[in-house]
Amino acid sequence: MSDAQNDAAQFALPPSIAQLDPVDRANVRPLAALDWMPSGKVLRDFIMAPDPVTAIMGPWGSGKTTGGFIKGLLCSCVVPRSPLDGVRYARGVVVRDTYRNLEMNVIPSWQERFPPNLGSFKGGGGGEPAKAVIDFELAPEEILHLEVIFAALGDHNVKTFCDGFQATWSFLNALDALPPEIISFMWPRLGRWPPPQHRPPDWKDHVRRWRKLFGDMNAPDMDNWTYGDEENNKKGFVECVPDRWKIFVQPGGLDPHAENVENLPPDYYPDLVSQNEEWWNNRFVHNKFGFSRAGSPVYPKWNDSVHVMQKEVDFDRNRKLALGVDGGRDACAIAGQRRYGGGLDVLREYVPKQRMGAKQFGKWLSLELARDYPDADVIAYLDPATYNPNDLDDDALWADIFKQASGITCKSAPTNALTARLGAVNDLLMQFDGDRPGYQISKKCRRLRRGFNSEYRFGTEKKHGDEVDTEAPVKNKASHPHDANQYLCLGTSDFQEVKARQSRRGPRVEETTWDPLG
Repeated sequence: MSDAQNDAAQFALPPSIAQLDPVDRANVRPLAALDWMPSGKVLRDFIMAPDPVTAIMGPWGSGKTTGGFIKGLLCSCVVPRSPLDGVRYARGVVVRDTYRNLEMNVIPSWQERFPPNLGSFKGGGGGEPAKAVIDFELAPEEILHLEVIFAALGDHNVKTFCDGFQATWSFLNALDALPPEIISFMWPRLGRWPPPQHRPPDWKDHVRRWRKLFGDMNAPDMDNWTYGDEENNKKGFVECVPDRWKIFVQPGGLDPHAENVENLPPDYYPDLVSQNEEWWNNRFVHNKFGFSRAGSPVYPKWNDSVHVMQKEVDFDRNRKLALGVDGGRDACAIAGQRRYGGGLDVLREYVPKQRMGAKQFGKWLSLELARDYPDADVIAYLDPATYNPNDLDDDALWADIFKQASGITCKSAPTNALTARLGAVNDLLMQFDGDRPGYQISKKCRRLRRGFNSEYRFGTEKKHGDEVDTEAPVKNKASHPHDANQYLCLGTSDFQEVKARQSRRGPRVEETTWDPLG
């Protein structure tokens, strides 16, 4: 079997799902009998929107999924009548990330609105696609034959998955959990149903009325593709939509105009708020963009709304530009300035897109600094381990190679003991410098910010049968910028004062080795 045949075999609808089911004229259900239009202006606007590609973003319980089903039903109602038998043939595809979520969340939501006894329901168990078939009476002697296929992407190739469908419309449930390629590969599969024999001669003149791709989601992480990839200047579904895309944003659950609350238990949103952390409530109750929090955060005092500058701070040429530098093959630097009152403004992060040696990183960093801060008086505080010899550069010091390549004045940070490093950052997070927080970062420091909010965290391990935090943070892409940030905070601080405070708090762990390969 060829590679192409193997790919095609990854996802194929069972014949019972793929075939066109016959119209059950003896079991036609009146559409008018369904009380289906939900309340809420934003939700109704999403349902009725004529745009080809749309999405709705809202809190838990706001009726988004039901709204998506209804939008698909309305798209189906405007499919033209077949020249053979006068029936309107429509087929929708509902997509979810995994079959577990499809079977536990999506299909029950569909059956709550459209019970299986309205028509027929096939499949839906054991990790296989399902299909609902319902024949609606739109008017006397006017039938809508609606087929809705439910499938999950799982581990399938996106293109191969989408190639399995010929559909009228598609609903992407939990859009932010799906890959961005789903939009470009699913769109060409739409408007290709009903089958040719059931299309009137002028069907192309009206296909835009039912060819729709739409999705729903909670407020995503700022790292999610639907929000946009700021690092690579890619605009997402939420941040800025092309001409044919439109996003609908519902009010938060505690907003006076919150939607679908009449269908929720009393105190539904206040109960959620009382049971969950602020970051969770921001996304799933208040419908605000945010960050997920997996694992215990290294800096629990971090508050994104407080410690991120709302207005950029200008570089003060009367003071030094200080750098914290983490060495090794994942070298990076964080640039900031101490205020006269003792606070610290972090202005830039310098994280190469690929690994670099000391010489290459030094040259790259000097060019970046010359562009951003020409003629600045720069001092760099380096990981003390970079002053230890290593075999990779003929026993040369990473620090010496970096210094020669960059031309930057360098000093060793007072220590690379993790206790002191974390303490230097924590002290600043808990302080105020006049009416400003003692520590703030620019919105341009995206990697650093992601680390504070979610990625820079402690791992977990088993001890005596219990799951506990590891002593040191997880080593990942976030750890290198945060190591550099710690050297910046520590190098520009009064180390003896930091050391005295940490000795009273007790030790955590010492980090005294450095792997030049990172």
